[in-house]
Amino acid sequence: MLSCKDDLSPEAIAIKEGVGSAYPYFRSGNITTPIHGVCNYYTTYSDVEIDACGAHCHGNKKVIRTWQILDWCNGTVTPCQQIIKSVDTEAPTFIVKDTIISTAPWYCEGDFYVPNPWELHDNCDINPTWTVKSSVVGVQIVPALLNGAPHPVYKYRAIGVPKGSSHLKYTATDCCGNEVTIISSVTVVDKTPPVPVAKRDIVIGLVGGYDATGKPDGTAKLYSESIDNGSYDNCSAVRLEIRRVNKGVKSDNVTTDAPSCGNLGNGNPQYNNNITFNNRLAANLGNNMPYNTNDTDGGLFVKFCCEDLTSAGADFDGDGTLDVGYHMVIMRVWDDGNMDGIVGNAGDNWNDTWANVKVECKVPPVITCPADATIHCDWAIEKFVSSSATKSIAGVDFQKTGIPEAYGVCTNPEIQFRDREVTDQCGIGFIERTFVVKEKDITRTCVQRITILPSTSAQPWVTSVPGDWNNVEQIGCDEPTAAQIKAKGPTNVGGPCDVIGVSTKIELFNFEDGVCKKWKVEYKYVNWCTNEERGPFYKYFMYSDEAAPVVTCRDTMYAVDVNCELKGLQLTNKATDTGGCIDNGWLKWTVIVDLWADGTDDIEYTSFIAPNNDVSNMRNGNFDAIRDDNEKRNTGCICCTYSQWSSDTCQQHYPAYYSRQDEQSQSSMESNRRMSQLRYMPFIIHGSRQEGTNTGVCTIEYRIDAGSRRVRTIVANGRIVGYRLHEQVI
Repeated sequence: MLSCKDDLSPEAIAIKEGVGSAYPYFRSGNITTPIHGVCNYYTTYSDVEIDACGAHCHGNKKVIRTWQILDWCNGTVTPCQQIIKSVDTEAPTFIVKDTIISTAPWYCEGDFYVPNPWELHDNCDINPTWTVKSSVVGVQIVPALLNGAPHPVYKYRAIGVPKGSSHLKYTATDCCGNEVTIISSVTVVDKTPPVPVAKRDIVIGLVGGYDATGKPDGTAKLYSESIDNGSYDNCSAVRLEIRRVNKGVKSDNVTTDAPSCGNLGNGNPQYNNNITFNNRLAANLGNNMPYNTNDTDGGLFVKFCCEDLTSAGADFDGDGTLDVGYHMVIMRVWDDGNMDGIVGNAGDNWNDTWANVKVECKVPPVITCPADATIHCDWAIEKFVSSSATKSIAGVDFQKTGIPEAYGVCTNPEIQFRDREVTDQCGIGFIERTFVVKEKDITRTCVQRITILPSTSAQPWVTSVPGDWNNVEQIGCDEPTAAQIKAKGPTNVGGPCDVIGVSTKIELFNFEDGVCKKWKVEYKYVNWCTNEERGPFYKYFMYSDEAAPVVTCRDTMYAVDVNCELKGLQLTNKATDTGGCIDNGWLKWTVIVDLWADGTDDIEYTSFIAPNNDVSNMRNGNFDAIRDDNEKRNTGCICCTYSQWSSDTCQQHYPAYYSRQDEQSQSSMESNRRMSQLRYMPFIIHGSRQEGTNTGVCTIEYRIDAGSRRVRTIVANGRIVGYRLHEQVI
């Protein structure tokens, strides 16, 4: 049997297989000799070829060779047949490589295109075939497709190759059925990172706590589980670790690391655990982000604090600017890719995602009242009595009653207070003091009760009057004011809790029709607490018109007639008074005449005599006041003429005034108040020439009385020249 590519000529077969296989032969001993040309034998042949391995299996065939042997000597031809088989008995050759693939994203098995055999060759078949099988039951080897059509490169695709090592059995076969099998190793490893799933937006609230130095600070711990939203891996469990983004912007626009918020690790100073995951891979990576040998939190949590309320660490709204109060947290998810049973070490796979964390502080403030207090009514404490309004405690002394304590997370809330006072008239009772803090629209209150007891002091109630108590206070025309009454009244010094009430009553006394006034103020006092009364006490106030009326006179000379007489002379004058509390008060006058200017008053006229006193009015020249049923009825004047003065009546009534009556004249005095005109008052002036002179002198004195000791006196001199009476006003 020859190979598919062998030469089938007898010569080639003789060379390869020997003479016995190539020609008809005869044997002499161990020597085989072709019969052709020996002893007149001659041979020839013809071939009939039949495919040995099927159609189109090139070079593989069976040849039926028919030999014709001619015996030249006797001329006979003897046929014989030889079967020559030229087939491929050599299997194809090829090379395969071991394969390492990763698991699929969705399950822990490998799906891959099976690598084609490399250098697939057959000595006869120009296109030997190959197949492949998996050593693992259940693995599917299916034709490789691309977009529904046979893949242009790969023939097969393996589906569901389990994680780990397995084998693929490649078998190559030529057209003659020769086949060869080669085993390749397939290792399916987990090179697919886990799938991180996170909540994008998280709100975390701070609670009361302390920072690393013991100072009160709001704090919150965010665990990786709070961010995770179902992260998973296709082959193993996953491990979560988180850290904060290590750069942010504070409220003053200073870029800085995320604060530790008390999450401190090893080292001096202590390491900020917030900015790295953990220390697990620090040996492999060095102390580079995001691992550090001093990190001690294992990546299990990060912390937030009050500083995060006012700093910016995440672009929440996507406008390119970091937003205040928002901070980014990175979550890393590990698998056990190397299948060593430790999730999250070298050789394992990881994947990152992030979440925005909004930091808030909604914890209500806390306030604690001081203990209930007891004070005495004479203790001075500041109060703010109100039903709703409040006042800050800043600047208020709470030493006697105690001060509250209040705190809030991240703030020191302002404390305000208001009081509800329930006391009797002496200040005994209690104060219900409410302290209030308000923060984040949340109000908290506490109530302290302050009991007020009577004073322990023995101070008596003392009432005293001023040193000028008996002086009458000069004031204006209006009644004394409350301030004047208080200032000039008695003073009271009561006990520490006494409540002294005062009652005042004013009585008005008008003088001269109200020109002058006097007020009598009565003071009475009562102690509210004991009902003890003091008083009455009286204090006088007055208005006294100290300004006298104003009257002016001038000296005047009057001439006598040819009979050396002066008749019908009427002298008038006016007085003005601007004082007093009313405008229509009365003015009264008195006119005194010194006829001879010798210092002796000869005649007096006055308006002080009552109208019904005729004799006195006559004597004083107040003729207008004389009743009409007397002599005035006819003449309007009594003793107005020389003959009247000579009568017994005038002599009887005026003996001292008319010792030398040789002339008669008539005058009157006019008085007014505030320039208001009064009636004329006639009076008689008698005068004569002095001895040795041609003249006589008389003096007239005007006295104007406005009441209340307000009297004005004016003296005028009269001179008679040539038996004429002159009046000179001085």
